[in-house]
Amino acid sequence: MNNYNPHIFKINIDGSCLKNPGGPGGIAGILESPINLNQELEPIFKIGYCATTNNRMELRACIEAFEWIRKNEKKLNIKPLMIITDCDYLNKYKNHVQHWNRDGWENKKSRRPIKNKDLWKKLYSLRRSIGFYVEIKREDRRSTQALKDADNLAKYYAKHHSTKTDYGFIPVKVARSSTIKRKSSSLFYAQNQKQAIKPYKKEYAKKEEYIVFFDLYSKKEGFTEKGRAYAIAKIKKELHINHLYKVQFNNNPERPSIIKIIKELDFPKK
Repeated sequence: MNNYNPHIFKINIDGSCLKNPGGPGGIAGILESPINLNQELEPIFKIGYCATTNNRMELRACIEAFEWIRKNEKKLNIKPLMIITDCDYLNKYKNHVQHWNRDGWENKKSRRPIKNKDLWKKLYSLRRSIGFYVEIKREDRRSTQALKDADNLAKYYAKHHSTKTDYGFIPVKVARSSTIKRKSSSLFYAQNQKQAIKPYKKEYAKKEEYIVFFDLYSKKEGFTEKGRAYAIAKIKKELHINHLYKVQFNNNPERPSIIKIIKELDFPKK
């Protein structure tokens, strides 16, 4: 049970992806008026998308709520106002955006781009453009009828009205690593090496740059470790998943890059 002020407006939001990642998605927002106005719950947006992720839908739902606030704050005199979500992802990082903006939208430690950067940047800009403070609060989706309605409506639009394009969503080709070790990949220690690799995943980084995840290969030991490095779009396109290549790395251990594909290799005979 929540202890929110009954005399404020609340926008209850939800985002859903039916087959995460890459499946159809939907978002919805339900306006809950102050108790003294005695008004019914009102859907203020409901949109379906062709292909997306759960996290992108949660962010788009919050963005749509702020868009609605910006358009209606003067006309309806709706402040004070609160946005209610059941999303852990949104709630966890909602206050990190000012630091990400300061750091060029990269993780300060790893220097990797922030995931869903396009939507976080838009949310940051919108939140700053509103003429008053809007709090974002997390609440369990089963706690109120308004959140239940938002959840059901988002799923309905994902299933039946998934027509819009989620610009910024990058489908990721993924295969399984061939290494026995279950450790996650680490940045490759690039020192001008020529190295055999087998790519198993590629992710968008920024502009014309991508991150390639790969298994390191040697004739003596086979597939040993997982690594990752940057690559421009042209090289990334030529590095096919589950193929074996000999590549040239740059000389920058802190920001390793694949700068040349020397040749494609044949897999060893078993």
